[in-house]
Amino acid sequence: MTDFGFAVLVRGGVLADTGDGVPGLVRNLDTIPAGASLSAQTDAVLGFQSAYEASTNLTRSNVYLEQGADLRLRAIDPRGENAQAGQTRLVLDRGSILMFRQSGTWEYRVQFLEHESILSGAGPGAMGVDTSNGGLQIDCLIGICRYESEQGEELLLSAGERIRVEISSGIVQESAIPPEAVARWDALCSGCAEGGP
Repeated sequence: MTDFGFAVLVRGGVLADTGDGVPGLVRNLDTIPAGASLSAQTDAVLGFQSAYEASTNLTRSNVYLEQGADLRLRAIDPRGENAQAGQTRLVLDRGSILMFRQSGTWEYRVQFLEHESILSGAGPGAMGVDTSNGGLQIDCLIGICRYESEQGEELLLSAGERIRVEISSGIVQESAIPPEAVARWDALCSGCAEGGP
């Protein structure tokens, strides 16, 4: 399997460990390979790119990291045997991120512990993932989102819906996204909650 994808720092301050165990400061427009571990020193924006010629959907998306977020780029554009083409896999170790897709059908999976938040479907999509309160909170701002539990149970979320997962008990609570949460995501990515930055 080969991963043709990479991230590009569009804005912000990020430390990246690309596998040598020594985190280095990433400058704007620097590339970051799949497999890297990132720590957001400030609010930051990453764009995704691919050297694979048929990966046009991937380049229409960004991930917005809130200051303090720790994120691993597990797979960006994997190709080959046993690869899930058309799918980017991220691991959120702590903090908050917002995935934004302008168009296309590319799927973004964000893992926290053994739980997955998924931005899926077609067309524009935006999903906020927050681990800062001891659980997992998923805000589906635009499009279709999914949640998969560690037992393989799946919940579908539409725009405007939120779920909160208590990690210790496994209890899942569903609700509407409150206005203050929409404002928080909009502060991280201006306009993303309404359809585009």
